[in-house]
Amino acid sequence: MAINVTKTNGTIAAPVTPAMDIQAIIAQAVAAAVSQATTSMTAEVAKLKAENAKLATAPKPEVPLSYRVSLKGAVSVYGLGRFPVTLYKSQWLRLFAVADKVKAFILANDKDLKSKE
Repeated sequence: MAINVTKTNGTIAAPVTPAMDIQAIIAQAVAAAVSQATTSMTAEVAKLKAENAKLATAPKPEVPLSYRVSLKGAVSVYGLGRFPVTLYKSQWLRLFAVADKVKAFILANDKDLKSKE
């Protein structure tokens, strides 16, 4: 006579015969449970790897630039990177005066420069 050890979602162990001792029955049940858990974890790992790959390739939303006057009276531009770019009025005006030279420098050195996305 064979008896199946069952769980609500179906059979989890091989047929149990009356000649088997309790340790063998427990070992069968544990082995089946471990196998089921391993399969479940493998599927979860595959799902998480796919999700990570999708997130890595997804374009990041562009942060709008915002401007503030600092406590010391400088102009801070937020949204270019992790930290704001802060210069005093005279420094900004000086930078704007040579903006064409900065653009030309960037174009001339384009192959050596990196872009932060």
